[in-house]
Amino acid sequence: SLAVKDGRVFANVSANGSPYAAALDQNTGKILWKTVVAKGGDAYTNSSVALIDGMLFIGISGPEDVGAKVRHPGGFALLDPANGKIITRVYTIKKHENDQGLKGASFWGTPVYDPKTGYMFDGTGQPANKAKESSLSNALVKVDVNRKHSSFAKIVDYYHGDYDEGADLDFGGSPTMFKDKKGNLIIGALQKSGRYHAVYADDMEQAWWARLGDPLALGNAGTGATDGKAVYVAASGQTDVEAREPNPGYLYSLSTTNGAVNWKTPIASGVDYHLISTAGGIVYVVTTHGLLLGLNAQDGLPVVARSLSVDAHEPCVNLSSGAIVARHTIYAVCDVAANGLGYVVAYGQ
Repeated sequence: SLAVKDGRVFANVSANGSPYAAALDQNTGKILWKTVVAKGGDAYTNSSVALIDGMLFIGISGPEDVGAKVRHPGGFALLDPANGKIITRVYTIKKHENDQGLKGASFWGTPVYDPKTGYMFDGTGQPANKAKESSLSNALVKVDVNRKHSSFAKIVDYYHGDYDEGADLDFGGSPTMFKDKKGNLIIGALQKSGRYHAVYADDMEQAWWARLGDPLALGNAGTGATDGKAVYVAASGQTDVEAREPNPGYLYSLSTTNGAVNWKTPIASGVDYHLISTAGGIVYVVTTHGLLLGLNAQDGLPVVARSLSVDAHEPCVNLSSGAIVARHTIYAVCDVAANGLGYVVAYGQ
């Protein structure tokens, strides 16, 4: 996704081997600057732009299933949005680990930021070496982004999720920031292991967890949402080994305090990488088969159901995008159509 501020549009671009960030003039589309943040090793980016305290964030990823010599380690860069100059670049894997061929620990998602404390939080990818796992792989990390601190741009703490054990169980989506009933700030994210992890932002200790699905390499990588009353997240699979129904995937409403399930609604989405959004008491998801669903935030009952294939006049599916709400309009994305194109469909709220 893009970001817009002060007449500029910012984008992270996943150019294989040379991922870069760019700024465009909002009125003309003219490219104002482009900055490559990593080179070689099949490096790329999978993150959306985040503007954090006058800096632009871009995640750095590398392939995690190829030979050690061509792997690029994960990390991130912070840039000056005025001119694109790199303020700092940080890799998650330490030099001695890199020498051992570990690498991995990519920054797939987009961070959340707490302006009161000056910390940002994000999830990391799987280890690139299945025989040995870095402590910062499959983790939620806390990064100091206050330029006045001596620990600026350093990973100051982390929470390690479920270990890979030879599987692909990283944090593929972006975290969500919310508060529990006691006012504690919590960072939550769904891991491909099927577990939703909630950790306290101050010490990165576990607040609670909820098992929403079974481990799935090609799923459980969506980004949740919150309205301050609950956390909403879609998961790909069931956990009951004796389940009597197919694996439809559900959209869940979870308590921010203990992770208890308020409601769950089947969305038949299968492989789930989808962004969840909420506005006006409605929770929105665009399913894999291109259906825009709006569920009542209180009970999960459907109040909106539109086929993007019908409204775009082209058969289409949605692999990883979602819907956003702005200016009383719902913008839903169908990212792969039968004609090879993608569509954005706007609906009145």
